[in-house]
Amino acid sequence: MASAREIVLQAWRQRQRIRFDTSGGWHQCSRDKCNIQKLNEHVCMQGKHIISGTFCHMHPQSNIVYVTDLYVCQKVGIAHVCDQRSCRSSCGRCVVSGLSCLEQPNQFQAIYTQQKRNRRRSNNVHTCRQAANIMIYDLLFSNRRIYTEIKRAENTLDFARRKVQRMIKQSTPSQPICYQTLMDVCIEARLRLRNNSHLLLCTTELQKQDVCQYYSLICINVWNLLMKFMPSRSMFESVVASLLYAMRRGVAYDGIYAIPFDDFLARSLPDAHSIKDAHISRRSFTQAKNALHQAIQEFTSKQENTVEMITEQFEKVEKPIVLST
Repeated sequence: MASAREIVLQAWRQRQRIRFDTSGGWHQCSRDKCNIQKLNEHVCMQGKHIISGTFCHMHPQSNIVYVTDLYVCQKVGIAHVCDQRSCRSSCGRCVVSGLSCLEQPNQFQAIYTQQKRNRRRSNNVHTCRQAANIMIYDLLFSNRRIYTEIKRAENTLDFARRKVQRMIKQSTPSQPICYQTLMDVCIEARLRLRNNSHLLLCTTELQKQDVCQYYSLICINVWNLLMKFMPSRSMFESVVASLLYAMRRGVAYDGIYAIPFDDFLARSLPDAHSIKDAHISRRSFTQAKNALHQAIQEFTSKQENTVEMITEQFEKVEKPIVLST
């Protein structure tokens, strides 16, 4: 059918006095500003020429194709095939032919709406390794994490200070207050603060990048191994986050650590309830965590697979120097 349209278009252009070069896309046809002509022609496919009827006397056995969807701009000669589906449309009509067009649904918007609970920054331009690096850096070293920890420390210490002041005001000569009680309030507030020693351990950007690349390689290795055992709704970022938090305590199967304990992540990762600050909903995080544990069970249930095969994905990645000390 495409060759029949080319024959009709070529015959029409040969009848024109002037032909413009439109390769640069400098002109866009519109029915409002251009003189659009519809080409209805019968084409003999054997002889590659236009005929006036449905029978070719020169080629009686030839197939005849009737072209009815070709439109040309008489001003510059641009051709448009109106299939009423992929056309540029305005108010439901093709801007060239004026025919009604079926509006195609925006596939990206449909997916985005269905997964509105899993909204996250679009990573269409990132590979899995880059997306994992961004996720880990955001959780450990980003300015957002530092600002959150500073505000958390200020609020916690301010709450302890106001509690101490209230206890002092409520004390009476008959019911004196002990200094040790006031110290216990301050110590308890200090213990509620998160451990941020990883910020002092990784002081340069190169060290931070080495740490992110180390854990991202582990996440990709585990993802490639268990991906076919996980449900299709599991998002890569959610699985990465669930794997990192699983390494805080370790996950054992049959007395062997499938996900080994990692001391650095145990000290550096924020609380799991703050995962929403990294643009991952708690619902998707919980689903990914359950899917990860289920995938490990399904993987180890097969006779040819063992728990050691999962553990090897952690051991074959070389630790950076900053984590080895």
